[in-house]
Amino acid sequence: MTVTEAGEAAFRAIVRGLSPRSDPLESAFRCQQAADDAESAGRPDDAISLMLRAAQHLSRTRPRPEQPLALTEYTLSELYMRRPTGDQEANREAALHFLRRATAHDIENPDLYARAWGALGDRYARRSLGDPADNRRAALEAYRTALLLAPPIGPRGDWALNMHHYGLTLLEGSDQPGDAAEALVSHLQAAAAAHDAGDLALAARAHAWCADALDAVVARTAEAGEPTPLEVATPPEGMTGSADEAALCRMRAVSGVVLSDLRQLVWDGQVIEAGQVWERVGSSARDTHQPSLQGVALFHLGRLLRQLTRSEPDDAETVCRHLSAAALVIDPKLHPWSWEQLDRELAAVFAPDASPGAGDDPAPAGPWSGSPLYMYATTAGLAMAERALEDVDTREPADRPADALTSAATRQLRRALALLPDDPAHAESRARVRHELARTLSVRPWRPDAVDHEEARTFMEAALADTDREAQPERWQALHHELGVNYQNRQTGSAADNREQAIRHLTAALSAMPEGAPQRAVTLSQLGNVHHIRLRGDPADNMDRALEFYSRALHLRDRASQPLRWAITLHNIAVLYRERAVFGNRQGNLLTAADCFREALEVRTRDALPEHWALTVRELGVTLLRLGDPASVREGEELLRDAQSVYTHEDAPLDWAAIQWQRAETARAGGEHERAEALLRPVLGLSLERDRPDLWARVTRTYALACFDLGAERHDPEQVSLGVSLLNRSVERLRADGDWTVVARGAAELGDRCLVIDRPELAADAYLRALDADARRYTASLSLGSRESAVAGSWVIASRAAYVLVNRGRFDQAVDALERGRSRMLGEVLARDRVDLRHLLDGNERERAAAERYLAAAATVRALEAEERRLVGEAPEV
Repeated sequence: MTVTEAGEAAFRAIVRGLSPRSDPLESAFRCQQAADDAESAGRPDDAISLMLRAAQHLSRTRPRPEQPLALTEYTLSELYMRRPTGDQEANREAALHFLRRATAHDIENPDLYARAWGALGDRYARRSLGDPADNRRAALEAYRTALLLAPPIGPRGDWALNMHHYGLTLLEGSDQPGDAAEALVSHLQAAAAAHDAGDLALAARAHAWCADALDAVVARTAEAGEPTPLEVATPPEGMTGSADEAALCRMRAVSGVVLSDLRQLVWDGQVIEAGQVWERVGSSARDTHQPSLQGVALFHLGRLLRQLTRSEPDDAETVCRHLSAAALVIDPKLHPWSWEQLDRELAAVFAPDASPGAGDDPAPAGPWSGSPLYMYATTAGLAMAERALEDVDTREPADRPADALTSAATRQLRRALALLPDDPAHAESRARVRHELARTLSVRPWRPDAVDHEEARTFMEAALADTDREAQPERWQALHHELGVNYQNRQTGSAADNREQAIRHLTAALSAMPEGAPQRAVTLSQLGNVHHIRLRGDPADNMDRALEFYSRALHLRDRASQPLRWAITLHNIAVLYRERAVFGNRQGNLLTAADCFREALEVRTRDALPEHWALTVRELGVTLLRLGDPASVREGEELLRDAQSVYTHEDAPLDWAAIQWQRAETARAGGEHERAEALLRPVLGLSLERDRPDLWARVTRTYALACFDLGAERHDPEQVSLGVSLLNRSVERLRADGDWTVVARGAAELGDRCLVIDRPELAADAYLRALDADARRYTASLSLGSRESAVAGSWVIASRAAYVLVNRGRFDQAVDALERGRSRMLGEVLARDRVDLRHLLDGNERERAAAERYLAAAATVRALEAEERRLVGEAPEV
């Protein structure tokens, strides 16, 4: 007989020896022993049969032994999992069945408890039958139950293994960042427990899965798109790898988020545990050079401490210190959720009666307004403002995190201002806070209306009132400079008054600056800008003053050390020379402008500064077109086309439209009416009338003239009428903008076209509008030269207006038109229709009075002009 055969015989003898009358416990014990022997002998089916018989015996025992029965059913599940025969899927289902039964008993043994529930979790996690989501939920529930007996009560090795498997199951079948975060925490805890239990292999596996879980948190957080506290898993830009100390720090931060944000804190012990984790994160973040993460840790510590000791003054100061320190270093681009929550915490601490994050209204003073807490509020607000202003020059226009930085700084400064005591001792602090508040309001990019700038101006003026020039000269001059810029850009009130105020403040700022101060060039440039667009005073004189300021700024800006600012200033000088051409020495001014533009292009190259290059190339092209000679016109056209390679229709439609208008204007002036119309046709499809009404008026004028002239060539009355209608609309728009030089030219052009199509009433009205615009130009002119320039064409317009008005029988208006134009050509004008001055003098009483009024006015004008020429050393005109 073989050993196997002997074993089988012994097994059957044992089975036959079991009788119903035997003691169930003893019978069960003998079956379990026989089952062990059968499995050792390689007979798994017999082992399962014996173990089933053991379970039956235990089930008949009274009282039923819960723990032995649970152990037996647990063993049955293991036997089914190891069974090599039969349908494997059925074996796994049988194992699951017996594990369910085993865990249904009251298990007191920690070892069996952890193993049974952990095994049940394993079975559900690996199950292929049933709904995957249901299996995952059952597996997670089983693992959670297994983990209830934490070490040292339960077996540390089993607890570590169950925690590791729990983390694996969390990661599978879910795309939620929170599940990945819980998985990361599970793997971290599993690795620590396995290390303590001496299972280094399991510890290594858990550490490897920590890295995978961290990557999953980062990826899922990015996919979610919304700000989340799990942003702490994201590495700073340029930092890679997931197994270094910095990554371990972020893993701990995820643990802190899970404790303090993803799980409900219901008692102080949990708050303290979360605080301990964040203390460790802060220390580790400092050591691994992750300042923003260190700030997040400080924010969480302050928030958790406020939950524990909301009303203790000493702890309140600690909270303020933590939150103020966090405001210095949290990067809202990297950690936007933490930044937003920090803003809410600051509101809760410094303005507890205000709604957190609600609006920008001044916050009411909190209960600590009389304590030193206002210092922390001020420190946090000033630090946030400084960071926001540093970020202005580098951010993109639609960069929301940068906007969040500026907005939060504004709110915190308001809280600080509300907390600051209103007494002379704190005047300097109030001035500083108001100044920074004004600066942050001035750069906020998401509110394009005038509200922020108006409020900023109010804060600047209040800060200036609290600032002593002798004690704080830098702030005094900075406030004057910024008030000047604010008035220059102001969208409400009188534009002329605003620019005069801008000049006053900028001049005051300049007077307080030492000769070598770096800011001096900036203020000189601003003075050049505001004189360039000044509406009062003599236009030629304003341009000369602007040129003087720009030249002084250029002298302070060395090309080698400040190439970009040097090129900007030179570009502005070139624009001034081009515009001065209308006041005399046209060719010389235009050539000087072209030379300056070309020199600026040596710095503003296409490769280094494509948009700046395109702007200067465009302005150079316009200048060459105005020179008028064929070679310059050809080069100017080519330069404008080059600029449009950067200012494309898709990317920069308004700039593209401006260049297209310049090209069309040149084509129309050269008689190419059809080409001008074709160039402007696509421009009319843009929303220029809403976005750039000034450009719309110029484009419409050029298009109208091209349509009229083209219609006249083709004898197309509809196109001619369209041209007149559009030209009339453009003149009205230009009148609203107050650009009287262009209004005068456009209205005169409208009058000329209306005469051609025999619409004298509209022609007369157009000429009168042109005269009115010239009169406004003349009123603003002070010097003889600029006044002569302003009225250079007035007598021609007045003559045409008078001719039309006389033909319509409107004699009084005809004479008024000639008087307003300072014309001495009344006789020739009336002779165009065989009407002369003698005819008016011999007419009725009304006509005679009008003619006498003209003669008196003309004599007065001649006397004044003779006197003015005598004063400037010019011989009177004979």
